[in-house]
Amino acid sequence: HCALKSGIVAAESVYEALTSGENAEEKTVATMGEVDPEEGPKEITEYANAMEKSWVYDELKEVRNCHDAFSKWGVGGGLLYTGIAAHITKGKEPWTLSSPVGSNSDGLKTDAKATNPAKEFE
Repeated sequence: HCALKSGIVAAESVYEALTSGENAEEKTVATMGEVDPEEGPKEITEYANAMEKSWVYDELKEVRNCHDAFSKWGVGGGLLYTGIAAHITKGKEPWTLSSPVGSNSDGLKTDAKATNPAKEFE
C-alpha cells in the first residue's frame, strides 16, 4: 500500500509539473502526442514535499529502524527493538540506525556494497 501511494504521489507531482506554467496544458505529451523538442528536462521538486505531507511518510518513519535492527542485532534483538519501536515509541526515537551493509569511500552505508555483479549469476 505504501508503494502504491508513493507511486500515486509521484504521478501527481509529475503531472502537476508538466501541466503548470503558461500554455503548459496544451503542450503536454498527452495533448500533442509527442515530446516538445524545445522543452528541456524538468526537475520534480514537489515530489519530496508531497511525500512528506502524505500518510506514507509518517507510516514509513515509524518503522525506519526495524530492518536495520534485525541486520545489526539478529532475530532476538531485532524482535525486541522492533516491538518497542513499533508499539511503544512509534518511530519517535531521536536516532536512525545505520545500515550494517558495506560502506563507500565517504563512510556511508550502501546496499550496492553487498550486491554482487550480475555476471556472477546465471
